[in-house]
Amino acid sequence: MQTQTIYTAFIILTIFMAMFSYLNTRFFRLPSSMGILLISLIFSLLLLLLGNWFPNMSLEMKGLINKVNFSDLLMHIMLGFLLFAGGLHVEMDSFRKDIGSIITFSTISVIISTVVVGSLLYLLYRVGLLHVPPIYCFIFGALISPTDPIAVGSILSKSGLPKGLQTKVAGESLLNDSAGIVLFIGLVELAESGTTGLNYLQIIWLFIREAGGGLAWGFITGYGCFYLIRTIDDYKTEIFITIALVMGGYLVAEQLNISGALSMAVAGIIVGNHGRQRALNKITEDYLLKFWELIDEILNAMLFLLIGLEMLVIPVHSHLIIVAPLCFIAVIVARWVSIFVPGYFINRKRPLENHAIKILTWCGLRGGISIGLALSLSDNHDAGHLISVTYAVVILSIIIQGSTIEYLLKRTTK
Repeated sequence: MQTQTIYTAFIILTIFMAMFSYLNTRFFRLPSSMGILLISLIFSLLLLLLGNWFPNMSLEMKGLINKVNFSDLLMHIMLGFLLFAGGLHVEMDSFRKDIGSIITFSTISVIISTVVVGSLLYLLYRVGLLHVPPIYCFIFGALISPTDPIAVGSILSKSGLPKGLQTKVAGESLLNDSAGIVLFIGLVELAESGTTGLNYLQIIWLFIREAGGGLAWGFITGYGCFYLIRTIDDYKTEIFITIALVMGGYLVAEQLNISGALSMAVAGIIVGNHGRQRALNKITEDYLLKFWELIDEILNAMLFLLIGLEMLVIPVHSHLIIVAPLCFIAVIVARWVSIFVPGYFINRKRPLENHAIKILTWCGLRGGISIGLALSLSDNHDAGHLISVTYAVVILSIIIQGSTIEYLLKRTTK
């Protein structure tokens, strides 16, 4: 019965996804993910407004969304597919040249951003605008600091950015989830234990296990897949192998308590480069890339549909009207600081591209990963406030940054 209920919810969401995609393609003509998000937000607002006259309609839709565990769906099912698909399009040669800056921006920058965001939110807490304890200010900093590869991927593919800068943006967004998740887990454990001290050695070990294990498992699965597809010449079987790699590889990574997200991103980069260069003929390469491009588009559309519909069930507080814009500004300021500081030292050794700091700052969209982490928090009053703030900041980021990135890129790449 439970399986049938979930399947029914999936059918209804798929119908909504197709309808909203059609409306966007036919009338709005926005980038696919953003168009579906905006239409689903409008739909959610209409349902909330009509709830006074048609309460059953609103309650049924809320029930449908509650049947879908957004955090589990994204973090345990969709994320591996999306990151593998994103990794397929990263060029290894360009990635190797910028590996130092990519690792710096995906680790040091996340730590700096977490501290800056947490400190700025602590000021809001002190003046009474933010109603969460100080530790939750830094938890918010950890979950909102990683940029979302899903949100920015489709924009980058049509950006016209110099290859090196495009690799930095894509590489950082693919790899920085692990650093953010480690900080998030450590701070959540600190908040739930009620202790005042932070075990830095424990967090360092957690990072080594998550990131180091994720990298190692990504290399093992990526090169294992490469070897298998090199020994055959049948595009259907080769696509089956990549699907098994993502599903099995991510599952094993979770069982080993290492970063499945990092593993699948690395495996995607290996298969996308070595596979295309040494194992795939032109026909197989065409089928493989188109298959994963379609998977990427479908899951992106479903993800942004769910983000929009989550408005129906996310706890909304009146203070959000003031707090959300302030938190969004704090996130942007922290993002600039976290890129400028390490970027200054990187630039002394190897000059960055023109406008690199500005572009890396504004391309740092927040998306479903931040919402997924927020929703994974234990159900308490403080978490409820944090979830609503996270949701509001993500929506502002996608709408404001997402709608202006192309304009910024055109101005800076002339």
